[in-house]
Amino acid sequence: MPDNVMQKNLNEARELSLSFLYWLQTETPRDEGGYGYPELKPWPFIFDTTDGRAKKLTSVSQGVS
Repeated sequence: MPDNVMQKNLNEARELSLSFLYWLQTETPRDEGGYGYPELKPWPFIFDTTDGRAKKLTSVSQGVS
């Protein structure tokens, strides 16, 4: 896969992860009733990034066996 295609796919995956987090924070049904878990937040110090998302895919997520 060309590098530019790989980078585009990685960027889109990072954006999708933020979209999923937003859905969890605002729209997912709560166990006790209501919607959203606003207390869910990315933790930048875990991944050592400014946005709290992983820097790159791991070998497991890339499908390496």
